[in-house]
Amino acid sequence: MPLLDPKHAFDPSHPQISQDILRMISQYLRTQGLNASAAVVADEAQLRNTEAVAKRAQLKQLRRALLDGEWEPAASLLVKTCARKSQRHCLYLLYRQEFLELVQSQQTQKAFAFLNKRLKPLEAHLNDRDGVEVAPGEFSQLCYLLTCRSVRDSPLFSWWPGEARGRELLADEVSDSEYTCTPQRLLASGLLPT
Repeated sequence: MPLLDPKHAFDPSHPQISQDILRMISQYLRTQGLNASAAVVADEAQLRNTEAVAKRAQLKQLRRALLDGEWEPAASLLVKTCARKSQRHCLYLLYRQEFLELVQSQQTQKAFAFLNKRLKPLEAHLNDRDGVEVAPGEFSQLCYLLTCRSVRDSPLFSWWPGEARGRELLADEVSDSEYTCTPQRLLASGLLPT
């Protein structure tokens, strides 16, 4: 015998449930490659407005997490908001900022462990077609930083503005990028050295 009568557990006339069902249908259609059909369902059900509001809220949360140096929540939100093609690149920038802060605060052991855990796996994707575009030799310079007293001791990172301004630049780029992070925008913003 069920603990709860199914008729009382699910109210199909509730507006939130209707919206959620239509949103799931729209998401399913997108995953099946039926983007036009998903767009029609979203338009007819007026889902786009609520999706845009949700994206803006996520971007605000992401910006706050970046500015506060809350790296794990920021990485999670970045994956949700960044375009799939740009996720590695955006994550690399986030991890690089965190690494540079560890080096600057002279937490060498933590920086070394972080380099191996977060940045090293992305090394194989540096400058590949759909990966992370960086200055030539950047990963080597990140390794070199482990022997330095300051981030600015490396010629490649002498541009780094420091913890607070570096976070601001990263947050500006991610939140102003229409949910994507492109190498062209990063070069223009100063987040990538030229």
